[in-house]
Amino acid sequence: KTPILFAIEKLSIEMKDPTFTASLFDDLTWPMIVHVNPKIKCFSGQILERLTPALAPNVDLIGQKILPGFVTLSSDPDKSVRIAANSGWRAAMRWRSGTGLWRLPAGER
Repeated sequence: KTPILFAIEKLSIEMKDPTFTASLFDDLTWPMIVHVNPKIKCFSGQILERLTPALAPNVDLIGQKILPGFVTLSSDPDKSVRIAANSGWRAAMRWRSGTGLWRLPAGER
């Protein structure tokens, strides 16, 4: 893990505060998702993947923050961004209501 990914994961998981995590997303992650540089967009997918466990207890935040971020990255014109979003997208889909049991249908695994 890079130092920034470690710090984001540590902050979001230890704080257990959905408001803090949502603010972290709004202030840091979303600007990276819509950045013009594809490398920064790819990195934002890794951040989304790490924020998912912290946001999982709050299904509204998953629906309002994480999934739209992955949709945005997955529809990027740059192929490397779409590829980078894939593993994070799949990880986010495995969470459901904070249980970690949100699974993809058998045909999509």
